[in-house]
Amino acid sequence: MESKNTHCTTFKEEGIIFPIPIFSKEDVLNFKSEFAYMENAFGGKLPYAGNLHFSLPWAYNLAIHPKILSIVSPILGDDISVVGTLMLTKYPKTENYISWHQDGLNSKWDQNNSLTVWLALTNSSMVNGCMQVIPGSHKNLLQEHTYFLDDKNMIKKGHKITANVNEEDGLNLELQSGEISIHHNSIIHGSKCNSSENKRIGFIIRYVNTKYVNSGTAVIYAKGNTESDDLNKINKPQNVDSKHDPKLYKTFLTKNIVIR
Repeated sequence: MESKNTHCTTFKEEGIIFPIPIFSKEDVLNFKSEFAYMENAFGGKLPYAGNLHFSLPWAYNLAIHPKILSIVSPILGDDISVVGTLMLTKYPKTENYISWHQDGLNSKWDQNNSLTVWLALTNSSMVNGCMQVIPGSHKNLLQEHTYFLDDKNMIKKGHKITANVNEEDGLNLELQSGEISIHHNSIIHGSKCNSSENKRIGFIIRYVNTKYVNSGTAVIYAKGNTESDDLNKINKPQNVDSKHDPKLYKTFLTKNIVIR
């Protein structure tokens, strides 16, 4: 595995670091079992679930996990906040995809002081729709996007980069279960549909250097001692007993996280 100094250099030049082994098989099984409760509450399929760290202790703990922060900190510094979490699941033989885009378009974070971690909870490959990036495209920072409607597009707000993207330049971020990739919030990326017989599950965490977080944002103070009266601190949520009752758990999740 690359050294942390090498990670910083690669991130600056390419806008992407992968694959980085982080979690054991046992760890991943625990995360997947928690997600299975969520899926069960929605009849076995839950393609999009956002802001899980607000209400689910396991997601909160994952977002501030020391193993991840040890990789993020050399890039962002010693003061780090979590500003978002998201689970995207592509089910076997489905047409869901993610259009070419940049994460920073809607968030407006300082692009050079924020990043996204993508954790594979299942193997992520070309055949099941792994993420693809255009290496080095982050250097131009934010570019123009077009909004459009397509139910198969997993981007909630429905946008794509206006410029033509040469897909032959795309790098496939193939990951084994328990590995992460880290990408710059201005890198152009997307993914194709899952044509395989296997599920693709990803857990996404968005980090920002706390000094650059937009006023009014709800955050977990993940590392460091910088806090701000302009931010809304998220405390660790309580355990959710209703997860063993699909009907009650669905009500809880619908109320407390973003479901699509």
